Amino acid sequence: MAIKEGRCPNCGSILQLDSVSEKGHCIFCDAVFASKQAIEIAENPKDVVFPNTPQPKYEGPSLEPHQGPSAQAAVRQKLAQPVKKAKPAPVIYIPKDPVKLPDIRLSKKIKLRILAISLAVIILTAGVGIPAIIARDQDRASLFEAMKDAGPFPIDTAKAMAVRRNDNSYLLIASGQSVSQEDMIALFRAFCEERAALREIDLNDFRAAYGRVTVEMVTPDGGFLIDQPESLAALNDGSAVTVLEK
Repeated sequence: MAIKEGRCPNCGSILQLDSVSEKGHCIFCDAVFASKQAIEIAENPKDVVFPNTPQPKYEGPSLEPHQGPSAQAAVRQKLAQPVKKAKPAPVIYIPKDPVKLPDIRLSKKIKLRILAISLAVIILTAGVGIPAIIARDQDRASLFEAMKDAGPFPIDTAKAMAVRRNDNSYLLIASGQSVSQEDMIALFRAFCEERAALREIDLNDFRAAYGRVTVEMVTPDGGFLIDQPESLAALNDGSAVTVLEK
């Protein structure tokens, strides 16, 4: 048996036909025709006119091509596969009565206790922070006064000087004239020594007295920056000084 493609001579539908079988049957219009004719039409349908006339219902023996053993086995295998059951929808629990949240009411005693603890935290924070701020500002005012004449040149501390950081370790100076690198190093030393005296820092402790300090000098031609030098040698030989470009 050879299955070939044919076309119904009546309606033109494409069919699968048994080339060995003499007759074929169209499942669309019920026409019965010669298999050879339908196969020839499929091979060369040009100029073929399909009348598409009504056909009597065919009640004779089946003219459909039979499936081979392999096709039948495939069908049996497919039918034998278990059908996967759909998972049941999750059960949604709906309480009969509305859920009541616990009534959390604080007693007056507990409220007063919470208030007292909050006030204690605020007072403790203020007790630690406020004195530190006051001490910082007092030292800062002393530095402004001391730096007027402490450097190698006079400084207008009211207009051209700023001290920053909580430990007053950052000095910013603006100068209207050019300053040499040697003057910058001398200014750095003067500021560090005045700061160390106010904070009772040993000048022999380079890290505490000099190594945590930053001094920036801004001049018309750029300026200089000494930012937390690593050693006294770096300060003395000028390697700790950064030249700022204009």
